[in-house]
Amino acid sequence: MAEIVIYRNVEAPLSVLWQSWDRFGEIDRFHPKILTSRLVSGSVKTGVGAERCCLSAVDETCLRERIIAYQPEEYMVIEIVDATFLLQNARITLDFLALSHNKSRTTMRISPSERSGFLRHGAAFLFRAGLRRSFSNLLEANASFVENGREFAFVTRLQGAPQ
Repeated sequence: MAEIVIYRNVEAPLSVLWQSWDRFGEIDRFHPKILTSRLVSGSVKTGVGAERCCLSAVDETCLRERIIAYQPEEYMVIEIVDATFLLQNARITLDFLALSHNKSRTTMRISPSERSGFLRHGAAFLFRAGLRRSFSNLLEANASFVENGREFAFVTRLQGAPQ
């Protein structure tokens, strides 16, 4: 399957945008589909080898991701180590670019594995559309977090929901 590429401009200096992604164990602060995230025991905080576990709000499974390539304020390549069969072995590349002093761009390139379960079942077009929408929402949530300090607060919504 071909790589999916999306981008989002953010009204913030590159260093501020980078920091939001570089705090690798804290993606739950802005990711709309993650209940909690934490660094895996023994993991470095960031850079090559950093590994996190993210508890999915969709199916309450742990998604494990590891940084496999890293250049501060330029790029980060994340490998999905353990996930549902849909994203198993996928890679996500985040590229960062300063457009001006107070404007930056995040470009996300998603490379799904050819071994993905959905692809074997002949529904690649649905998989691709769903990934594009999901990751576009993630970039939008990150922009809101960086520009306005707006955290996603998924847990707060759960606490206010009827039991």
